Amino acid sequence: MNPERKNENTHQNQPDSPKDPQGQKGSTKEIQSQKRSAKGSRNEILTVRQIMIIAVPCLLLYCGLGMPEFGHWVLNILGGEGVILFVGQYIWHFSMAFLFLFLIPSLLITKKLNIHLSSIGTQKGDWELGKKLLVLSLLAIPILYFGSDDPALINEYPLTKVILNSWSLFFLYELLYGVLYYLSYEFFFRGLMQLGLNRHWSKWRAIIFVSVITTLIHWFPMHKPVSEIIAAFMVGIVFGHFAEKTQSWYYIFAIHYLIGILNDIYCGLRFLGKL
Repeated sequence: MNPERKNENTHQNQPDSPKDPQGQKGSTKEIQSQKRSAKGSRNEILTVRQIMIIAVPCLLLYCGLGMPEFGHWVLNILGGEGVILFVGQYIWHFSMAFLFLFLIPSLLITKKLNIHLSSIGTQKGDWELGKKLLVLSLLAIPILYFGSDDPALINEYPLTKVILNSWSLFFLYELLYGVLYYLSYEFFFRGLMQLGLNRHWSKWRAIIFVSVITTLIHWFPMHKPVSEIIAAFMVGIVFGHFAEKTQSWYYIFAIHYLIGILNDIYCGLRFLGKL
């Protein structure tokens, strides 16, 4: 037998040489990276537990510290009076909504839990349906004109009648009302709570759950007129339905804000006897 041939066969029959330790290390790192990626993909949405842990304390703090009465008390201690006191208490109310219903929850979700806000409707969503809703919302202009002829609503809105003495003050108030209050309100209730829970619950279970909560808040601690409390539940169902359909709270925010501005304008003019 040819010695070279024998040598070759012997080499072929030898067991594989041990793998390079560096190669093993690299392979282990790759596997760990894949596991982390898989884990991340499972955590792209908030769990029900996470939603409740964030929402319940923030909502309680808002209801306790965010009401105008508490703002009035704070400003009064600080020596506020006149316009600063009577307008400032509502700016406090809007600011606390921004803090507890938007800023803190959004930071906890993105920084602590590393979950994108698009998972709770902070996105454009169904733009085609959204555009139709925005156009249909213009019907609120004539509807609220007649609906605002309610003594209880006229007495309630605007929340402070001081802003009716100055158009510039009225504009500033309405701007902060939208940016600080309405945006935060819809992010929290239609986004975090409804669309967040909708990932785990049925559509109508999430909608009704959130609508009941917002209705109760209108009753206490906000003490809104009875007509508004009743409307809050019915409108909450409609808003919830379209938030789910568009998978976005943006359009509901725009519509809710429009309703709020129109309500202040109509009720304010009726209060002044100019309508």
